[in-house]
Amino acid sequence: MSNDKKTNVVNLYCLGGAGFNAGSELEHFREHAIGGAAKLNLSYADTSDSDMSTAIDKEHCYFLPGTKGSGKYQGMNIEVIDQHAKAILQKFPPSASLNILLSSASGGSGAPMVSTLASEMLEDGHNVIVIMIGTTADKREIGNTRNHVRSAKNVAADTNKPVIAVYLQNTDTTPRIKVNEAIVKLVGSLCVLFSGENHGLDPQDLYNWLHFNENKTTSYPSRLAQLSMVCGDEKIGQLGNVISVATLATPESGHEISQTPEYQVVGRISPNANKVIIAEAPIHFIISTGNFNAVEADMEKRLEELNRQRAAFVEAPTPSAPPANTKSTRRGIVVDE
Repeated sequence: MSNDKKTNVVNLYCLGGAGFNAGSELEHFREHAIGGAAKLNLSYADTSDSDMSTAIDKEHCYFLPGTKGSGKYQGMNIEVIDQHAKAILQKFPPSASLNILLSSASGGSGAPMVSTLASEMLEDGHNVIVIMIGTTADKREIGNTRNHVRSAKNVAADTNKPVIAVYLQNTDTTPRIKVNEAIVKLVGSLCVLFSGENHGLDPQDLYNWLHFNENKTTSYPSRLAQLSMVCGDEKIGQLGNVISVATLATPESGHEISQTPEYQVVGRISPNANKVIIAEAPIHFIISTGNFNAVEADMEKRLEELNRQRAAFVEAPTPSAPPANTKSTRRGIVVDE
């Protein structure tokens, strides 16, 4: 009889351009049996290969046929994405442990892929966490970010399954490199949480933590809920109501948090885990009602301001002829005399 212990696998689905960019930062962890952590398996999907990098092997990619990107328009390839959702999951089957869906909230391809694949996986009872990256560089990105939050709410309502999501936003103070660093840390920590090596933490504990509306786990119904990771002495911050918590602790660390949740599971970190992870204990993975309504309201406010600016703009009359020192040439191109 074999004494080999089965190693858990965490799947990271990197979708759209932002998914490709962030995923390439994690490629060196691919399927490495790091002590105290599940193996990380990365897969990619997009409507074009424009964000392909040398760090990514094409065999781990699914490019939707007949598409040339979405140009930030989330409705452009929605039907093609829906048609190929099952094919993507056939090529890259979901993990029995955890599946992470990563994309921007503001792009045209990754966000609708996340919503579609999340629906498929949740309906099949899989553990799913969404990482969405919001941006506000232009009106289209603002509207897309708002719409992606709304889409996640719809997925929770349609599947009657909680959509557990991490929201990160690119800003002047948290540029893309900082956001990617946060993603690397979060994904690595989730691999430790779902390693199967943490004493006292079994698969049903983690299932109940994520699917908090089932098995009489909490009184909260299915909804879009926010996932936050708090390490050591970090303050919890404003997260709304805390619903459920999964905690990694050591014998020396405590495991309670300042706001009592309806449900908490606690595991003692495997001694095989990375020393940095152990030093950060306790690590709380907090699911809460969160700040998504505030994100949606902020995006709506930005859009209203842009619309007011456009409505107030008065186009100057177009002169009937070029100024005296210029002339119009063929095709109406204006040049100096």
